[in-house]
Amino acid sequence: MFASYTCEVVRKRGKATSYPSPQLLGRPGSPREWVHVQDKEARHVRNREYILTNRNQLRPVVEIWEPEATPDQNQHPEKERAARKTLQAVFDTLGK
Repeated sequence: MFASYTCEVVRKRGKATSYPSPQLLGRPGSPREWVHVQDKEARHVRNREYILTNRNQLRPVVEIWEPEATPDQNQHPEKERAARKTLQAVFDTLGK
């Protein structure tokens, strides 16, 4: 299961407050199959296999030492279509 074990940062009265995932504290939690990342206007949602950007570009996840994969490779059309549908649904729940 893919879970985000990083701290979520919440802005509260101008201060950033960290709330660790409950799993880090040994408590049960609700791990997600996806992670949302935002840097100013650039956003993406990813799961174990694919990354979907807010510019609607889908690309496979690669190891950190490998170069970034090119978008929309269409090597596995059915998997890519399913990943796009799933990750777009996440974007839709997060809003603009």
